[in-house]
Amino acid sequence: MFPRLRWTSGHVFSIEQCIPINFPPLSAISHFYLLSQQEVLRTIRRRNFPAGLKSYFRLGRKHLDQRARSGITLAEYLYKFLIRATHPIQSRHSVVPTPAKKLYQVAGGQSVNACIFGRLVMKIASFNINGIKSRLPNILTWLEETAPDVALLQEIKSIDENFPREQIEDLGYNVETHGQKSFNGVAILSKHPIEDVTRGLPGDDEDEQARWIEATINSVRICGLYLPNGNPLPGPKFDYKLAWMERMYARAQDLLASEEIALMAGDYNIIPQPEDCARPDDWWGDALYCEESLAAYRKILNLGFTEAFRDRNAAPMNYTFWDFQRGAWQKNDGIRIDHFLLSPQAADRLKSCEIDRHMRGRERPSDHVPIWVELEV
Repeated sequence: MFPRLRWTSGHVFSIEQCIPINFPPLSAISHFYLLSQQEVLRTIRRRNFPAGLKSYFRLGRKHLDQRARSGITLAEYLYKFLIRATHPIQSRHSVVPTPAKKLYQVAGGQSVNACIFGRLVMKIASFNINGIKSRLPNILTWLEETAPDVALLQEIKSIDENFPREQIEDLGYNVETHGQKSFNGVAILSKHPIEDVTRGLPGDDEDEQARWIEATINSVRICGLYLPNGNPLPGPKFDYKLAWMERMYARAQDLLASEEIALMAGDYNIIPQPEDCARPDDWWGDALYCEESLAAYRKILNLGFTEAFRDRNAAPMNYTFWDFQRGAWQKNDGIRIDHFLLSPQAADRLKSCEIDRHMRGRERPSDHVPIWVELEV
């Protein structure tokens, strides 16, 4: 069981530590950590909350007493109405709301969710950044704002030695890269220890393209990928794409056979179905959306994987990529090509899957936006 919040006299919020054997970071912190009512109120007043939340957050003495008598824990209160409810507008601020920050610190660097519930909730994000050098300020801001436990990056376009790991490590992340000069390149960033790292998709020792990296984090086998585009077709690039997907199929079989909590996430360069693009008829016949590519993708999916986003959201017009040309972003002329495929063990732990669409509207954006899942592990 993780730290619980309880009411104390004088209307002070207190965190009571309940330290599990398998969660050593908590053993090094103090027994109590206090958040004053005034501190919470100041935080609420500084933030641009929707009107409905503002009216809810009238934390007078009578209101607090009623909450205490009703038996609701402050953990439930803060999580539901302060942390989760503010997620859609969190991008407007460069810092996490103060109570969330305090909770994060109490957990020894673990996620806020880890403090509140009896099981760790890991937020795992995937983001094709389209070049780490030109996007680094955006990436650092995104990491500060959204604080994923794990971030899988594609198209870092940097050799390992030139990757700006120090700036990212300063935010509390461990870094593992599989880089390539000027092209491709993938990376794993994690607030937790990264173990058993493998670089390169098995099956072709002569493949020099940096498109696959995998590791174990908190008992989850996480595979980050940048699947080949394949255009133009027919041609050698499309042949390489199909051969690469055949190797991925073999690796996917091994992941399922291991019965681990496992996922494969990244830029798939695959449009799974018509709802995943604004102009499906115009895209048909492209290497991203043709019979051969879809057959190879469905062959992997049908092994028993769950596509996380469609498992939680069936609505059209949810895209992860907008071209830089022809005003695609302004016209919402997008496609959804970034995916999470989850093993049955991971799918059973899926809590949510969302797309950070707002990132495409920032200055000097990538043509992709992050997609993320929350897994209860």
